Amino acid sequence: MSSDTYLRKALVNLRENRVLSQSATAEERRHCVLRRGMIDWLVAEKPQDLRELYERLPERLWIETDMQQLEKYGEEILKLVQLYSPGGWGFRR
Repeated sequence: MSSDTYLRKALVNLRENRVLSQSATAEERRHCVLRRGMIDWLVAEKPQDLRELYERLPERLWIETDMQQLEKYGEEILKLVQLYSPGGWGFRR
């Protein structure tokens, strides 16, 4: 499996086990910091820090994101992105 696949799985795992409760509503899932569109963007763009994430995140994703979740889990999300980026110990081609 590629690093992108591992990163995607790690982000989904974080979403399902920490960010959202099992009783999350459809509305909460739509605005989750780790909804499908955000995960797709994180895997494709791999921002390396919060500054880069804030500067490069498309507005269409930004306006739909729960900012409290981003503040709470942003660093943890970026640690996973770094782990599976070139130079990270989880990186695989």
